[in-house]
Amino acid sequence: MTHFITPEFPVQHGGAERIEFGIKATRQVLQAFAGAAGNVGWVRLSILGGALLSLAYGLMDSVEEGHLLAIWMVACAALVAVLAFFAPAAGKAGNHLKRRVDA
Repeated sequence: MTHFITPEFPVQHGGAERIEFGIKATRQVLQAFAGAAGNVGWVRLSILGGALLSLAYGLMDSVEEGHLLAIWMVACAALVAVLAFFAPAAGKAGNHLKRRVDA
């Protein structure tokens, strides 16, 4: 006697759903970052990134091997400053993500 098995599989892959959600959350963070000021945030970010890169390049060219710890300390301090700068947008994205997961 033959029995037919018809298992139910999800229509969409769970990983694809997470990627789509991540892309939407990233877009919302970028929109919150731009806000009413338009592209001023991107200009600010570009200026900050260029300044940090030129500063790091100048420091690496001017110091000896023994001063690399100081350079890493400065780089970490700069990273903390950048994270503090973007904290409001990241907080909004986190709250949105939490609401989305809880729903």
